Amino acid sequence: MKSLCALLVFLVAAAEGQGLKGQWEVPTVSAKNLDQWQEFIFPSGQELAWRNIRWHRELEFAADEAKELGRPVLLWTMNGHPAGET
Repeated sequence: MKSLCALLVFLVAAAEGQGLKGQWEVPTVSAKNLDQWQEFIFPSGQELAWRNIRWHRELEFAADEAKELGRPVLLWTMNGHPAGET
């Protein structure tokens, strides 16, 4: 929790340093409103619902399940590491 508070303080300070102070009120972070900030920043269960999607490594199994459930198949292919670390 202390690291989150430090991160928020850093972000607010960075916003002030970018000349954004005159455009809107700079938010303050304190022990009193830390729970509100955490609720605002961290994703909700509804926003994380995509994590419940079942993924298959082999197209055959995905196609069988999709046919059974009447759903489409998303085929994701790539060449190399997704972060460009080849």
